[in-house]
Amino acid sequence: MITIPCISASLRKDSSSYKALLLAKKQVELKGGKAILLDLRTMEIPFCNGSSEYPDYPDVEKIRKIITHSQTLILCSPEYHGCISGVLKNFFDLLNLEHLEEKLVANITVLGGISNCNAVNAITQICHYLHAWVLPQ
Repeated sequence: MITIPCISASLRKDSSSYKALLLAKKQVELKGGKAILLDLRTMEIPFCNGSSEYPDYPDVEKIRKIITHSQTLILCSPEYHGCISGVLKNFFDLLNLEHLEEKLVANITVLGGISNCNAVNAITQICHYLHAWVLPQ
């Protein structure tokens, strides 16, 4: 059975992004897949400092292990000021090529107000840099 990590990158309590991710997770499960929720607001992860090891933060190793052993993942971020959330950027910064290379990535972004797709583009750019494959919009 395929397991798909679903990463929520919003810290807001009543997050629309989180709700959208839960809908995607439910669809994975309805199709017979297994989805594992990685809610970054409940995990203890540090700001990336460029180190490859974070021994005081076991959630970093947990994230890396789950991502490394998955074939695909779903990312969901709000769009803040025309880009992804800082939480998602930090998540990416804690990963390396070895974690995301050849992974299939679906991304969901949610924003209020003026509609655009800067967060989608930012996620795509980062994933391409890390040699992941991003699903088309």
